[in-house]
Amino acid sequence: IQLGNAWQIETWTPADFAKLASRTDDVLRLKRSLQELERMANDIPSLLPQCRMVRAAYLAGRKRYPESIALITGDNAYPQELVGWSYVQGSLARTHNQLGAYQSALELCNKALARLSEQDLDYTDMNLILQTQLMAAVTGLGRAPEAKQRLQALLTRHLPHRGPITLGLLYEAGAQIALLEDDRVSAREHLRQMELWLRPTGIAPLIGRIDALSRTLRVLESSERQALQRELATSQL
Repeated sequence: IQLGNAWQIETWTPADFAKLASRTDDVLRLKRSLQELERMANDIPSLLPQCRMVRAAYLAGRKRYPESIALITGDNAYPQELVGWSYVQGSLARTHNQLGAYQSALELCNKALARLSEQDLDYTDMNLILQTQLMAAVTGLGRAPEAKQRLQALLTRHLPHRGPITLGLLYEAGAQIALLEDDRVSAREHLRQMELWLRPTGIAPLIGRIDALSRTLRVLESSERQALQRELATSQL
C-alpha cells in the first residue's frame, strides 16, 4: 500500500516505451525495453507475452523476419485478450509485407480489423498500423487504386486532429504506394508532407525514415536520368 501505484508504473513503462519505439522504428529503444521487461519477467511471469512481442519487434527491426514471425505465431501467439493484440497483429502483417507475403499480411489485417469498432480506430497509437499495412498489402497485390482510396479516407478522418506522427506515417504510406506505381511526382509530394509533419517532432528514427525515402527517390530519379541520357546518346549515333 505504501508503494501506491509506483510498482505499476515501473512494470508497464518499458512496454509503453517499446510500443512507441516500434512505431518509430527505434531499434535501440526496443533493445533497452526488451532488457528491462526480461529482467522483470523473472519475478512477474505475466509479462512474458509482452517480452515476446517486444523481442519480435526488435528482430523485425534487425530484419530477422522469420525469427520475428515465429515468436508471435502458433503456440506463441499473443493472447487476444491482452492490451496490444491489435498492434502485434499489425506488426506481424508488416513483417509479412516486408517478406513480400502480401496475401498473408492482408488476411492478418482483415481478421484483426474485424474485431475493432470505429471508435477503436481512433486510437491510432495502437491501431493505425493495421490500416497502413493493409494498404501496403493491397498495393503489393496490384490493387493500388483501392489503397489510394483507403489512404484518402484516413487522411480525411485524421487531418482535423493534426497528430504529427499519425499524419506523417499516413503520408509515408502514400509515398510508398506512389513508388510502387512508379509515380515519382506523387511520391515527392507525399514525402514533402511527411517531412512537414515528422521532422518537427525531432524523433531521430522518424527523421531517418524521411531521409531514407528521400534517398530512394533521388536514386530512382538519378537512374531515370542516366537511362534517358543513354537513350539520347544512342539515338544520336
